[in-house]
Amino acid sequence: MQIRRLFFVYLSALALLFASVAASMVLTEMSAQQLLDDGRNINVSGRQRMLSQRIIYLAQDLNVTTDQTADSAAIRTELLSAIQELESAIDTFLTSHTTLSGTEPLPEPRRRLYFGDTGGTGSLDERVRLYTQLARQIAADPQDEAALAGLIEIERAGLLDDLDAVVSNFEAASATRLAQLRRYEGYAMVTALLLVCFEIVFVFRPGHALIQRSLDNLQTRNQELEMAHAQLDAQNKTLRRQTTSLRRAYAESEKLRKEQADFTYSVSHDLKSPANTIHLSLNEIKASYGRDLNADGQELLGVALGTVRRMGDQIEDILQYAWATDERTPPEDINLNTCILNIKTDLSAVIEATNATVTHDPLPEIFAHKTQIKILLKNLMSNALKYHAQGQAPVVKISAHHLPLDNGIVLSVTDNGIGIPEKDFDKIFNLFHRLHVRETYPGTGLGLSTCMRIAKNHGGGISVSSELGNGSRFDVILYAPKAKPFLPKLEVAA
Repeated sequence: MQIRRLFFVYLSALALLFASVAASMVLTEMSAQQLLDDGRNINVSGRQRMLSQRIIYLAQDLNVTTDQTADSAAIRTELLSAIQELESAIDTFLTSHTTLSGTEPLPEPRRRLYFGDTGGTGSLDERVRLYTQLARQIAADPQDEAALAGLIEIERAGLLDDLDAVVSNFEAASATRLAQLRRYEGYAMVTALLLVCFEIVFVFRPGHALIQRSLDNLQTRNQELEMAHAQLDAQNKTLRRQTTSLRRAYAESEKLRKEQADFTYSVSHDLKSPANTIHLSLNEIKASYGRDLNADGQELLGVALGTVRRMGDQIEDILQYAWATDERTPPEDINLNTCILNIKTDLSAVIEATNATVTHDPLPEIFAHKTQIKILLKNLMSNALKYHAQGQAPVVKISAHHLPLDNGIVLSVTDNGIGIPEKDFDKIFNLFHRLHVRETYPGTGLGLSTCMRIAKNHGGGISVSSELGNGSRFDVILYAPKAKPFLPKLEVAA
């Protein structure tokens, strides 16, 4: 704020100084123009005074020349030349007089000189015009003695003195204006000095003090920044050590995660074969000896078969979750239309059993992990086919739209099923979380968890919008390592 106020004061002082200099320049220019006019007038009035003498001298010469009796050509030529010179002098004299006496407004002293009656001889203007008139008569008739006598009388009556007075008047006025110009220059110089002193006292000294304080503050701030920089260096060293430790810990945790994923996959895969063997064995027992068992034995055999079947489903879901956390396989281009057709083939038995309708819009190609995308879509479609109201045929639709701002896509799976309460929207993505008893809707509670894991592997997520009794819609956002244009293809018949 102080710097801004000081800046405004400095600009104001500069503006005043500029105005003073500009005013001085304008006054100087006006005075110089007036002095130029005065010099021109002095020159004209002085020339007029000189011409008045020349006119009478030429008139006398003409009179003398005409008294000569010789008629030589040289004398006639000289006479004509003298007459032309006299006429030129008369014209110049009269023009100068008219210019000097006709100025508007004419100063009072000069008006008295030109038009005031001095000693009963008439005004200077009248005498000048009479003087030029008599000179023209002599030019017309060089033997006009009366005209010559009149010229001499006017001159002796003080014409030259009056013309000298006009010259002196112009010189005095010019001297007055010159003195005034010098006063203006003095005023301008004093004003400029006062402005400079004002700037020194009220601008430069406070400005210097303010700048000095600013420099001191900057120096202090610089010292503080150097100390802060040293502290930051120490913190950076600590952070680098911590980062190194975190990287090492991350590498170890990643190694453990992969080992755990491998272990989970291996155990699930190894358990799958014994479970299948037990399932086949129980089926063989039921087929070969079921009729020999009593009611309790047949019930226990059915329970054992159901348990083995659920154990197989759970092992299969665990394998899928292990695949969902495995990113070692490279991503590739995936035609989602073909992927949907393959999944419908896998689920054909369920589709026929439930009389379901499964359709999809033209879907784009994406760049992703193929196995994971197939698991994701299969789980969502299986849930849409599974969770439907009793006696109602499932209707499932798959669509997609492009995210133009960040090169992602949104896959949507919509059904007409039983719906999900809003309070359970977040819970359904937890591991092994189930909303229904197994006897009503069988499952392991890993399907949506696996879908969420797959969506996160592709930089996105999954959300649900649903209402009890009005179906559900799952939106999956997926991003790819490289952008793929969203090019809808021809619709494939459902």
